[in-house]
Amino acid sequence: MSPDTLPIDAPTRREQIAQVAARAFCRFGYGSASMREIAAEIGITPAALYHHFRNKEEILFEVIAAYTDDLLAMLRHEFAAGPDAASALRRALLAHILLLETRQVETRLVIDEKKHLSPPHLKRIVQREREVYGLYRDAVNGIIASGAARELDATVVTFALFGIVNYFYQWFRPGGALTLRQAAEQSIALVFGGLLDPSAGGVPERRAAKKTRTR
Repeated sequence: MSPDTLPIDAPTRREQIAQVAARAFCRFGYGSASMREIAAEIGITPAALYHHFRNKEEILFEVIAAYTDDLLAMLRHEFAAGPDAASALRRALLAHILLLETRQVETRLVIDEKKHLSPPHLKRIVQREREVYGLYRDAVNGIIASGAARELDATVVTFALFGIVNYFYQWFRPGGALTLRQAAEQSIALVFGGLLDPSAGGVPERRAAKKTRTR
């Protein structure tokens, strides 16, 4: 008997289904991946698959919801741990980008496939995304209020941050000239180089970028 056909309790089997389905959605696209193919890859019958999930959309929602909940909890921790708004923002950006090391599939699904969610499910995900946006915007507003920032609009800055973080997965490839951490640190250095006003004090992120370039 292969590991895929060993008896598994319901919660573990449900998690296994979600993981396999997430990879299939990512590889083939949500619209092209079928429940029959997902069941076959796991080694169960379609009927057994429907015992755990009513339909494909329910699986997609569970995967995306788990990721957004984890992301929100992580960001709350990182923003709370920083001694000031700039440090907190740097911590959060780095942690957010480094999630690609372990959660690349979910990251892609949130950005590319959430449009397939039902209205009630999509509403919950959008609410989580708004909470994430609020954390970033609060940090940006904190930097602006401290007098350390250039004359910039907080909304523009916040959405620019998401443009960097959310699409890292589209261009970064492991095994290249830079590690994910090095690429993240250089991107963050660019953010702070544009955000902070040099006349208001030092810009430590420039020193971090210099160290990265010389590695």
